[in-house]
Amino acid sequence: MKGGTAIVRPLGWMLGTALLAHAVAAQTPDRPIIGAVFFYWYEWDEEAEWGNWLGAVHNTPLFGYYDNRKLQDNFRSLLLAADWGITHFFLDYWGHDWRGENNEPRETTVLKAAEKVRSLGYPIFIGYYQDGTNFAMRGFWRNISERRDTYRWLRDYARSPAWTWLFGKPFQMVYARNGVPELTIDHEGFQAWLRQRYGSIGKLNAEWGTNFRDFNEIRMDFNAVGFQRAMSIAYQYERWQRDWERLEQLVRDELGLPGLRVSFDIGYAPFRNFGFERFARVFGGPHSYAGIFGQPHEQDAERFLQAAVTRKGGTVFFDHLKHRYFDWNIRVPGTAYPPEPHHFDRFWVGNLMRFVDGVLHLSWNEWWEGSNLEPSFEGGKRFCETNLLYSTIWQLTYRDGGRETRDGEIGLLVNDWIFEHGGGDAADLYNAVQGLRAVNAPFEIVLQSEAMLENLRRYRVLVAPAGGVGFGFNAKGERVDEVLRTWLQLGGRTLITSQGGTRDMGHGTSKAGQSRSNASPVPRPAPRPFNFFVDIGVVGDEAVLVQGFSGREDWGKLPEGAFGAGSQATVRWTPNIGNTTVLMLPSLPNADLLLRWHGSAIWRDQLRVFVNEQLVGEVAVELGWRVYEVRLPAEVVANAGVIEVRFEFAEAHIPGEKDPQRFRGEQRVCNLALDWVQICTPNVSVGERKSIKWQPTELAEFSDEVRKVAYAKQFRTPLLRRRAVAPFGKILSTYSDNIPRDILIINPQSQVPSP
Repeated sequence: MKGGTAIVRPLGWMLGTALLAHAVAAQTPDRPIIGAVFFYWYEWDEEAEWGNWLGAVHNTPLFGYYDNRKLQDNFRSLLLAADWGITHFFLDYWGHDWRGENNEPRETTVLKAAEKVRSLGYPIFIGYYQDGTNFAMRGFWRNISERRDTYRWLRDYARSPAWTWLFGKPFQMVYARNGVPELTIDHEGFQAWLRQRYGSIGKLNAEWGTNFRDFNEIRMDFNAVGFQRAMSIAYQYERWQRDWERLEQLVRDELGLPGLRVSFDIGYAPFRNFGFERFARVFGGPHSYAGIFGQPHEQDAERFLQAAVTRKGGTVFFDHLKHRYFDWNIRVPGTAYPPEPHHFDRFWVGNLMRFVDGVLHLSWNEWWEGSNLEPSFEGGKRFCETNLLYSTIWQLTYRDGGRETRDGEIGLLVNDWIFEHGGGDAADLYNAVQGLRAVNAPFEIVLQSEAMLENLRRYRVLVAPAGGVGFGFNAKGERVDEVLRTWLQLGGRTLITSQGGTRDMGHGTSKAGQSRSNASPVPRPAPRPFNFFVDIGVVGDEAVLVQGFSGREDWGKLPEGAFGAGSQATVRWTPNIGNTTVLMLPSLPNADLLLRWHGSAIWRDQLRVFVNEQLVGEVAVELGWRVYEVRLPAEVVANAGVIEVRFEFAEAHIPGEKDPQRFRGEQRVCNLALDWVQICTPNVSVGERKSIKWQPTELAEFSDEVRKVAYAKQFRTPLLRRRAVAPFGKILSTYSDNIPRDILIINPQSQVPSP
């Protein structure tokens, strides 16, 4: 017989439940967008041999200094870029009253140069990359009603055949200096929205698992965990969407144009950790000017998902290109990204393998920061030659990208509930993406809104990462886990999901009496010395970090009186978003251990510490630098060689709200600046840096039955969250510490008899 099945990975993922709504046909531009930021502030007086090139530029133009005030100099630079494969140029517009030929606005001069290049048969386009701070991020319509920069370019330039349009609307980019879409805390509006959604407080409490007496008690809270955060996000996006629609109506009424599309400089992770889909549908595809300053493949899964999600949302994600960067001449101490021989090729190949529709090079001609692609005496033409090679390949093969999926193939649910809930493990989603890509499995993404039965029927296999918190709602307001159960009952279906994917909304996966404990019945041996130390904020610390942390920060030397005074303090703020920070740490099975950490706080707080979902201690977070310690009993560690540590803060301290004068615009949750973490036996001194070596991968082993058909007995697997309880079913594989990894569950209702 054929059966609907579910593979549960308590520490990874499962075959189990998914999401959909009305299927949206993927949209792509007519041709790929090979973009670069174009800088037009350069001035040069040939007779006096004087201009703003002197004393600041890092490289020297191969064809000499030029003057952006002149039509001919702009024409020559744009034509050269077009010859080397650039199709779109985004003017780094600051709002300065720079003048071009005949005292006209310099943007007009550059646009005329682009039109002249187009007259030669080159399909190039110009657009704004709005620098400065003039783009209104609250009340978006003010960009039109207050006659800001956006109004000006729409009025003066949008109708030029050389101006960039995207899917029927004029387009611009907005640099991060302008900020990002601002949150709008509106408790009364949120309460009214909840009343309309639920009708009664009893119905809300039943779904949320809460005990509110009245809707008036509920507040918008993006730092909560669970439904309150998820619904706050949903309401915020509805407000943003209404504001954007008001902007577009003003564009239609006052300028006679169909609307406006914008790409914000927000990076590659989900915006504010709110999820992928809503941002793409409300605002469009994101980009990052700075992009990747590490290995070209960093955030590979996030960038793949941004490209796929924005395509379904009818817009474009701009992936990153960079070949070098040096700003030493204008900043102290400055930043460098050396021209490693194959970085530029790797950026290009990675972008093509993510099936992106647009790329943005750091610059065509940012000579002051040394990121210029334009030929130079120092770099020659070799990077232009590389760009032309990949640009040509992409333009010739763009329509043959192999993006379509046939019925019966694999669907991958982009489960935004992982982010909306606030307690989910994003690695669960990212590892699923990378796993499917690694084995070259043909799959198509399924957005959360699309997870409806009529859209899921086409799939025989669904991969639905639950991230430990389950699933949210589709566009009809249906719970996705219920839709997936119905889908399984169609018969002959296989659902691959993870812990949290088989029950209600992430509040557990097993009924009482239907689970097995991973605790070890073996008496603990006498502990041998064991010490694992990780310095947070240095390269490689991501091996232990799962969620709830900021980017790296270097604070210099620790002050007098602090533990380790005089040593370098590199930190990450926790929890950054929400109230939870999660780490994955190695352990010594069946032994009493100590968990220690060092950090600095601006405000007092209370912190509960959980290990493998069991509360092990509560500490008071004090002001300034402190070392904290909790005991991990052997019965909690059990036989696990790896443990999940969860810090749960009582409050969320947002500096920009608590002290706006001192921390203007700081919207991260900055409860504790984490400096280092140590897990050890009691006989190891505090802060001991001599540590065992450990990598975030694990050795797993197939069961005897699976081994008959598997290529190998053992395999390496990414390290994922541990769960103290695993559902019953047929164990297909286990980790090296005998904790089940893959479990097969047969759903009798979905079985189809053999003919």
